[in-house]
This record gives sequence, C-alpha cells and structure tokens, in this order.
Amino acid sequence: MTDYVSMLNDLAQSNSNSIISSVDEHHAAILIVKLFEIADQTVTIFAGPQDEYIYTSPEVVHAAARFLQTASAKLNFIFEDLEKSSVTQKISNPFLEQLHHSIGASVASKIAIYPADMQAKNLLYHFILVDDKAFRFEPDKMTREAFATFNNTAAAACIKTVVDRMLLRIAPIAHFELTQ
Repeated sequence: MTDYVSMLNDLAQSNSNSIISSVDEHHAAILIVKLFEIADQTVTIFAGPQDEYIYTSPEVVHAAARFLQTASAKLNFIFEDLEKSSVTQKISNPFLEQLHHSIGASVASKIAIYPADMQAKNLLYHFILVDDKAFRFEPDKMTREAFATFNNTAAAACIKTVVDRMLLRIAPIAHFELTQ
C-alpha cells in the first residue's frame, strides 16, 4: 500500500491528469483521504449504503474533519439510501455520526445533506468530486473498482454537470439532527 500512497502523492502534486486505478475498499479509502487533503472548497459525494466501510474508516473521517475545519470548506453529501424520520429530520448515517463525534456540531453549517431522488437512485455509479478538478468515479456502484484523477478539469466538468443536475432536482435537508 505504501507504493499506492506514494503514487497518489506524486500525482496529486504534479500537473499530470493521469487516470488512477482503485480496485478495492482499501484503495478507495486511501484515495478518498488524498482527495480530502487536496480539497480547497467543495467536496461532493454521491454514495450508498454499500460505501459505508470506506467512509467510516478512521483515516477518511479524520481527513474529512481536517477539510471541514478550513474556512471555505463545504461538503455536499448525496445519499442514495438515507435513513431519516420525515417528522424530526433525524438522520442515521455512520460517516456523519463519526464526523460529528470527531469535530462536533460547529461545522454542521458546512455540510449539506441531500436525499437522492428516484432518478439518482437508478444511476449505476457513485462518485466523489473535489473542487471541479479531481474525482473518483465508480462505474458500477456494486463494486469498489473505480478510476480517479487529480488534475483533469475537463473530465471533472462532466461529473460536475451530473452534480449540478442532481442538486437542481433535490432539496437539501434544511435542519437535521444526527441520531447517536
């Protein structure tokens, strides 16, 4: 895994727009940590329950917490399968619960939570988009195989188009409370 981490560090620091392979949950977590590390302003995640292991790894939670503590940070999380009570807006999500435990409620205003609509739920893929410049894309959301790039704004623009269309259709949850 050290070779994989070294490769990601080199690619993230270079101007290369090389495609990076991510073949399993461990690679995915390492890659997502690096994506949070290079993020300046906005990270948008579209994920489902099958991604729970990746996003609840201590390294990913820690990287997300560090990102959210920066002044301009914004995390958009589009959940494919959001468990919530429509009356109380209490949300049950292990990643958000661990993040809340790690950094507290002070950054809640930096997190926007979106329940996926039916059109989004029918998509075959998941992704994480960082500042319109980097991404990780799973073409088959039922596997952990994915590809990513750090400096390919043209390719990231395609994912940004999907994000923009999703966020136009889906209203964020205005006020939410995490279940503990």
